[in-house]
Amino acid sequence: MKHQSLFLLIVAAVITLACIVFLEGPEVIGAMCGAFLAAASAYTALDLRAVVRSTKGLPEGQYQAADLRKYYLAIGMMAVLFVACLVKQSIADVALDIALALLGPGIVGLIAIIIGGLKCNKAETGRGGAGEIAAAESTAS
Repeated sequence: MKHQSLFLLIVAAVITLACIVFLEGPEVIGAMCGAFLAAASAYTALDLRAVVRSTKGLPEGQYQAADLRKYYLAIGMMAVLFVACLVKQSIADVALDIALALLGPGIVGLIAIIIGGLKCNKAETGRGGAGEIAAAESTAS
């Protein structure tokens, strides 16, 4: 059950890749890529939220380590879909601008979610993070 969400994300990537390879309609391929972007973003954000939440319960200075391999895998799947769209667009002469416009910035968005989640996790330790800065500002007032 622990990796059920990651398995479902992999299934979604395989289905999206199959749509890119076998379908010709750019609107359908774009919609599938958009749906995968939403799934990958939700998976990453919710998983990082669980990590931060478990860090909250630990003593000050300790934190729950995030399994970065899962996030790298999500970025990798998005990159594979992006490359598949590029290849299909050049070989089959199908305009996949919508899919590429979703997947390209989507990769950057996933990276931003990961960086934000890791920074938030560090802030929850109570050392050098947002909590300490807020406490220093309140005592200075």
